[in-house]
Amino acid sequence: MTNQIARFERKFQVWLYSVSHSQLLLRSTKDEHNSTQIDVLFKNVDLMQIPTYFSKLIISEMSEKDFRSLDLATGLLPPIDQKYFRLEGDNWHGVVVAGYVGWLEEDAEHFANSKLIS
Repeated sequence: MTNQIARFERKFQVWLYSVSHSQLLLRSTKDEHNSTQIDVLFKNVDLMQIPTYFSKLIISEMSEKDFRSLDLATGLLPPIDQKYFRLEGDNWHGVVVAGYVGWLEEDAEHFANSKLIS
């Protein structure tokens, strides 16, 4: 069973992955249709299986049982105290296993540092 927690009808890309802090930042920059920028940050990332550029982003939290049923070819045993996120959009789907996800929409410029990362 999944519980949808966020939905964005925009184009996103993997903007940053920090190995030392296990953080994944997805960004949707301003464009001719959107006057704001959206950053989505996953913290304590243990696994990610997503494309680097995609249209639309729906984030749902799924149970450990649903995650295990995906039968991913990673050999990863689900860690304790992690959350399982299903990500999907136009013609794609993926997963991120992390401790936290949050997002921020603001009037920021293309290469501005994300306020979600300290």
